[in-house]
Amino acid sequence: MNVSEWSGALLTSLWAYNGWNHISIVASEVKNPQKNVPRALVISMVLVTCTYIVINLAYHTLLSPADLIRSESIAVHAGEIFFEEYGSGALRFARYFFAVSVAVSTFGALLSIVLSSSRLPYAGAVEGMMPTLFGLVSKKSKTPVTSLTFLVSFLGSCSFVCVWPSNIGDLIQYVGFLS
Repeated sequence: MNVSEWSGALLTSLWAYNGWNHISIVASEVKNPQKNVPRALVISMVLVTCTYIVINLAYHTLLSPADLIRSESIAVHAGEIFFEEYGSGALRFARYFFAVSVAVSTFGALLSIVLSSSRLPYAGAVEGMMPTLFGLVSKKSKTPVTSLTFLVSFLGSCSFVCVWPSNIGDLIQYVGFLS
């Protein structure tokens, strides 16, 4: 593994810890932010760090270094090894369970980034630095719908342009670098 691949893997893995800067964006919407924001930061960082340590210990216990390097999906591969003694039904369950777990975790992280980042154009519009259109808030949900719609459309378009000529791995590297 060369330095470029190692740094790309490091940047991508840091995406899991990206929530600390997004809580500050939505701090104005939190009840009692002086107390709850620091509490949320400390509790979430400890939970995420402990979870990743335990999961990585499980991976390194179940898989050899060669398996870790060769595996397309380490979570699915580790699940297959763990559940193989329970028969083919358990193996099938493990494949789907771990693949879906990774997808849900990834989309959950992406959703929190999109929802918090949509507050940036809204704040800019409220301060008069962006078009007032981005400052519109839904009466029912109290969310900046216009800003959110713009952000999702823009990010979706950028994602399509980035993936179209290459592959999903390149998009993951772009997002990891930009985060």
